[in-house]
Amino acid sequence: MDFKQFIENIKNKLKNNNFNVIEEKAISYGCQLQISSSDNPRRQIASINCYYSTKKPNTFKKVLNQKKDSIYYHELQQIFDLSQEASLPTKNLSKNNCSKYSSFLELPTSFQKMNVYAGSDESGKGDYFGPLVVCTFAVYKGQLNKLKQIGVKDSKLLQKKDIEQIAPLISSIYKDQFKVTKLMPELYNELYSKYNNLNLLLADTHYTTISNLSDVIPIEGVIVDKFANVTSLSKIIDKYQTINAYFVTKAERDLSVAAASILAKWTFDRAIEDMSSRYSFRFPKGGGNNAKEAVKAFLKIFGEAELSKVVKLHFKI
Repeated sequence: MDFKQFIENIKNKLKNNNFNVIEEKAISYGCQLQISSSDNPRRQIASINCYYSTKKPNTFKKVLNQKKDSIYYHELQQIFDLSQEASLPTKNLSKNNCSKYSSFLELPTSFQKMNVYAGSDESGKGDYFGPLVVCTFAVYKGQLNKLKQIGVKDSKLLQKKDIEQIAPLISSIYKDQFKVTKLMPELYNELYSKYNNLNLLLADTHYTTISNLSDVIPIEGVIVDKFANVTSLSKIIDKYQTINAYFVTKAERDLSVAAASILAKWTFDRAIEDMSSRYSFRFPKGGGNNAKEAVKAFLKIFGEAELSKVVKLHFKI
């Protein structure tokens, strides 16, 4: 792993936990990542200093700069600790070390007793181009081994070719056990103008998708990947009182959420491909420099009137 990959791993960890990198600044022997939260994407709440060693190749260090009384401190500290996994040499990972990074989700006792529960996850939240996709997938107790056999795991651990192979299997075998909500950019922008908050829009989309599935399957509970910090969730949690909802970070460790994450990612990828075909234009993923350059190129070719049909307009880019 080189320093660039080290930085990308940290960025991905932050993005997957609903934090944004708003600026990257060069510092002595490294760089500083300035961080904002998804509920206030323009305000810096913390920073991480990333360093490389001039004496030891491929040796890197990161330091979290955050006040301990901040409401984000515990959450960022947890992400910071977990992200050490990416920089540890495989040969040093004993069985005891590996247990810290459990590959499965320990469910609450109430969920362990359920005959059928669901998992809900999203894709496209951090992408400037393309839709926001939410999928809820219901699983019966006896189906867990089958899901493992066909390769179901967190979509972030799978390559695109794996998702393209596994998602159609899930879709075919369990065709009546999931619901997908796809908000293409034009509709997404319209809805966002009403909520003016990504977490509220995302919460409502999850709730709607879960409700649509519960209309056809007697779901006893649902695991939702925690897409917002505790403060934001407290503002929207009342809506879920009629559902036995369990919000947790890294929820994709559970197979129901993993299956939902694969279907959501597959749906998002196909939507990007359809957009690319329709416009004969390559739409990059994410919200970094590639997206910025693509916006400029798109505007030159198609004009501003078409922009709202392909991008999430509230993004700062």
